[in-house]
Amino acid sequence: MEVVGPKECVTVQADDKKDRPEFPVDFYAHSAENEQHHRLPAQSGKWQLLRSHLEEVAKIAAEFAAPFGAADEARLAGLLHDLGKYQPGFQQYLQRGSPRTPHAIHGAAVLKRFPHVANVIAGHHAGLQNFDSEFTEKLNDLGSSPPGRALLESLVAAFRSDGLALPPKPNSPPFPERGDAAEDLRVRLLLSALADADYLDTERHFLRAAGKVRPEPVHASLAELLAKLNDRLKRFSDTNTTSLGRLRTRISAHCAAVGRSSAPGAYSLTVPTGGGKTLASAAFALHHAAARGFERVVYVIPYTSIIEQNARVFASVFGEENILEHHSLADWQTGDESEEAPDVRAERNKLAAENWDAPFILTTNVQFFESLHSHRPSAVRKLHRLLGAVVIFDECQTFPPELLDPSLATLQALQSYGKTSFVFCTATQPAFERREFFPAGFPSLSEIIPPDETWRLHERPEFRRTRIRYSDTSIDLEEFSRRVAACDRALAVVNTRRAARELFDAVHRLGADANIFHLSTYMCPAHRQTVFNEIRRRLVSPGESCLVVSTQLIEAGVDLDFPKVFRVLGPLDSILQAAGRCNREGMLSDSAGRRCLGEVEVITLADAPLPPGIYKRATALASKFLPSGEGGEIPPDAIQRYFRELYHDTERDKYGIAHLRAQRLHRTLGTTYRWIDEDEPTESVLTDYSEEGRRWIAALEDQGYEPPSRQQRRAIERQSLNLRASEVLKGERSGILRKLQCGVTVTQHSYDDRFGYDPNGVLSGKHTIF
Repeated sequence: MEVVGPKECVTVQADDKKDRPEFPVDFYAHSAENEQHHRLPAQSGKWQLLRSHLEEVAKIAAEFAAPFGAADEARLAGLLHDLGKYQPGFQQYLQRGSPRTPHAIHGAAVLKRFPHVANVIAGHHAGLQNFDSEFTEKLNDLGSSPPGRALLESLVAAFRSDGLALPPKPNSPPFPERGDAAEDLRVRLLLSALADADYLDTERHFLRAAGKVRPEPVHASLAELLAKLNDRLKRFSDTNTTSLGRLRTRISAHCAAVGRSSAPGAYSLTVPTGGGKTLASAAFALHHAAARGFERVVYVIPYTSIIEQNARVFASVFGEENILEHHSLADWQTGDESEEAPDVRAERNKLAAENWDAPFILTTNVQFFESLHSHRPSAVRKLHRLLGAVVIFDECQTFPPELLDPSLATLQALQSYGKTSFVFCTATQPAFERREFFPAGFPSLSEIIPPDETWRLHERPEFRRTRIRYSDTSIDLEEFSRRVAACDRALAVVNTRRAARELFDAVHRLGADANIFHLSTYMCPAHRQTVFNEIRRRLVSPGESCLVVSTQLIEAGVDLDFPKVFRVLGPLDSILQAAGRCNREGMLSDSAGRRCLGEVEVITLADAPLPPGIYKRATALASKFLPSGEGGEIPPDAIQRYFRELYHDTERDKYGIAHLRAQRLHRTLGTTYRWIDEDEPTESVLTDYSEEGRRWIAALEDQGYEPPSRQQRRAIERQSLNLRASEVLKGERSGILRKLQCGVTVTQHSYDDRFGYDPNGVLSGKHTIF
C-alpha cells in the first residue's frame, strides 16, 4: 500500500515483522452505553470493533455510491475514514473519555493523491474543506515531518494487523469533461454516501448496545401508493361529472400515460390554476417511477406556508403514515429525544428524514437546494437518495433568478446519471429551456401537456375564470382601502409587510372589524394556520363576509377562492398567482344566476416603496404585459416572453457560485449558497401568541443559562417568527422583545392576535416576503 507523503510514497511491507510495533489485541471504533446512557466498560463486550465498523461502512457506502458510479471510491473512503482511530491516543480517549483525539485527517493524508476522496474523508465530521493550498499543505505537513511520517506508517501497519486490506486504487472520474458542476456534485454525493453509511452503522451499534433496535419503516411501497392514487382518481372521475371535473380527469390520465412511456429526463407541467396539477404531477411521478424502477418521489414546495395544505391532500390519498414531511414545521420535529416514551411514528419519521429513506417525501425549496449545495455531512447525507427519484418542483416560477444558473447546472449534473427525473410544475411556466443568451437552461425540457389544438388549456372555458384589469394611474392608500372595504369578500395582496399593516389599519378604520383578516410573516406559523382555517370556513359559508389583506405568502398554491382580488403592481408571476385565488372553482355567478368572471384589479399604489433589486426590476417589467382598459387575460406566450426578458437582464449567478466551483472551494460554496437572499442576518423569535408559546417561554426561563437543545428549537418553530437582526435590536431596546438567559429572544407585550408582531414603528419598509 502507498502512504502518500509530500515528496514520495512510503511503502509498508506486509511481511516486515521485525519493525512492526506492538498492537493491542483489539482496536475499538466506539464505546457503548446502556439504556440509561451510562457508559459500559470495554470488558462488557459491547464496544464496537474498529475493524467491523470500517468494513461495514465501506460496504454500505459502496452500495449508496454505486448509482453514480463511485462505488470503488466510496469503499476506499469507508475503509480509511476512521484510520486515525488506530492512534493509541484515540484508544485511550475511548477508555478514559478525554482528551479528544482528531482522527479524520489521517485517512485523508494517506489518500492525498485522490483529492476528492481525501476531502470527503477529512470532512466526514467537520464538513467539506476548500481544496486550496491551505488544505493541501495540511495533508502534506502530516506526512512531511519524521514524526508525522512515522505516525502514518504506524496507522497503516495497525490497519493491516487488524486484518484489513485496501482494494485496488479507484480510477479518477473525468471531471474536466463533465464540468465543474458535475465535479462539485460528485464530491457532495460521495460525502453523502460516506456520511449516511457512517451514521447508520454508528447508530446501529449504539442501539444494539443499549438493547434497542431502529424502528422499521412502515411506509407503503411505491406500487401500493400508485394503487391508492389510481383508486382516488377513479373515484373522482366517477363522482365529478362537471366539465371541469372531466377535464381534470383527462389531465391526470394523460400525465400518467406520459409518465409510463417516458425516459428519465426533465419535464414541465403547465396547468392553469384549478386544473388539479397537484395530483396530476403525482400521477406522472408514480407511474414514471414504477416504469423506470425508481424508488421515491420528492415533492418540493416553495414555502412552509402552503406545505401543510399539500400534505393534507397527499395524506388523504396515501395515508398520513406514508407521507414523510421534511421541513422546519414537520410534526416529527417537535418531539424531545429525552422523552421516556417517544411517539414511535414520529421517531420513525425523524430517522427517515435524516436520509430520506421513504417512498414519498414532501420538502421545501430551501431544504432541497441548500442541502444539494451544502458542505455539512448532516445536510448532504440524504443526497444519494436522489438517484432513483422523481423530483417535482411545485410553483417553480418562485426560483430566485439570482441563483438560477448554478441551480440549474446542479440539477443537470444530477440528471446526467440517468437515474433522476424532474418535473417543473406551475400555471406560470418560467423559461428554463436552453437558448441563445441562456446557456444554463436544460437542453431538453419536454412539456407533458402538449400545446397543440387538442389541449390549449389556457383557451378552455373551464379555465377562463378571471378578467385582469390594470391601470397605471396611481391611487392613494385611502382610495385603495375604500375599494377593499366596499366588497363583501375580497383579497388584497401587497408587496411588503409594512404595506399590509397600513392597508389593514385603513380598512379597519372604515368599519370592517370582525370581517377583516391580516396575513404576513409577522405572524408565527401556528397563528397563520388558525387564520387560514377561519378564512376557509367563511368562504364556504353562505352570507359570511371575508376581507383579507396579505403579503405574497398567500399567492403560491394557497387553496382559497375569492370573487374579487386586488393586487398591488408587482412581478408578473406574482400577479398571476394572486389571480389564481380568484374564482378558483369557476362557480361565480351574477345576480341573475349566470356564470361570470372574477375580477382581478392590479393597483398602482402611490408612495408604496418596492423592495430593491430583482423584485423592483420584475415589477417594472410586468407592466408591459398587463391588459389595460376593459381588461383580459395573459396568455402563456406572454408569460414566457416576460421570463425570458427578466432572465436576460438579471445577473443569474449573483454570488459567483460557478467561480467557487471552478476553484473547488467546496466549503465556501456551501456557506455562500442561500436560497433566500437576506441583506442582514435574521433571528428566530419565540412568540407568546398561544398558550403553548407561553408554556415554552416559561420552560426556557426555568432553564437559566442552559441553551435550548436542537429538539427544543424545532419544537418552538410553529410558535416563532423570523426578524432581521436590526429589528430584534430595536425591539430589545424598546422593551417589546427580551432575550432570555438561555439565549432565546421572545416577544413581550408586542404580539397582537390580529396581525402578529407589532414593531411599534420600527418596521423596515423594504422588508418583503418571498
